Amino acid sequence: MKIGKHAHINTTNISDAALIEIGDKVTIGGSATIFAHYASKGYLVVAPVRIRDGATVGIKATVMGDVEIGEGVMVGPHDVVMPKSRLEAVTK
Repeated sequence: MKIGKHAHINTTNISDAALIEIGDKVTIGGSATIFAHYASKGYLVVAPVRIRDGATVGIKATVMGDVEIGEGVMVGPHDVVMPKSRLEAVTK
């Protein structure tokens, strides 16, 4: 797992760590679940998860495989980020 500077990870529910990239100043909320896999049509699909700089994953949120969470994006508490999701960076 690649973890950026000043990241705060408040969960132990992380699977497939070799395929997870967490950027600088990211916050992962308590009891959030991050895993780099999902099932599709009877097959296990393994794909990376990228959480970009300044993003937040809320308490008890779930992030599945083949997901990119953009810079500054906030995933709310209890949200589920489905496979192949691309949450775009916050623009000013």
